[in-house]
Amino acid sequence: MVHTLRRIISSLGYNEETYMQALNDSVIVSADNAHSVHPNHPELSDPTNKVFMNKGVVIKRNANERYTTDAISEAVIINACEKAGVPYQYYTNRSNQRGGGTLGAISSSKVSVTSVDIGLAQLAMHSSRELIGSDDLFYLYNAFKKLGEYYGLGNLFLIIYACANTIAQISALVFSYSSSKSTSDNKRLIASAPEPNSAPVYFEIK
Repeated sequence: MVHTLRRIISSLGYNEETYMQALNDSVIVSADNAHSVHPNHPELSDPTNKVFMNKGVVIKRNANERYTTDAISEAVIINACEKAGVPYQYYTNRSNQRGGGTLGAISSSKVSVTSVDIGLAQLAMHSSRELIGSDDLFYLYNAFKKLGEYYGLGNLFLIIYACANTIAQISALVFSYSSSKSTSDNKRLIASAPEPNSAPVYFEIK
């Protein structure tokens, strides 16, 4: 990631100093979703940091830094939300339950850029029937649009996000297909394994 950013800066005719200034003036927006309070299992949500669908953009915090939000990055997204007239809410995992990570934590570990983890409240995450609130889509759109204006990008910020999200989804599908194919191949090998005390059978793994 660092090498890619350096190559971009270099191709535009800028030097190392400009690269360092660009990092200082940048922010990573890791836009994943957050677990909404489940109507059948409200006890799984943190009692003081509950998020609900159609209640606005979710700002995600984690003391163990599985989310990258800090005071500075939080202020950036709050400023964008307030200027856009968008409601926001806070999400934190229950202290006795381990939560998942995001690309924000991975990215910020590779390059020193201020990062914030946000998203939308969602039910049935990672299932075939994920559910979000229709109002939240417009809230996030308006927040992103205002954030793009702040950094002088306008709607380009939305285009970049859409392209990055598309690439991420395609990558996830490719990885999922590759992983399932590997699992299927392993199952075939297991299914064709010989019975105990029978003559040995050798498999060729390509």
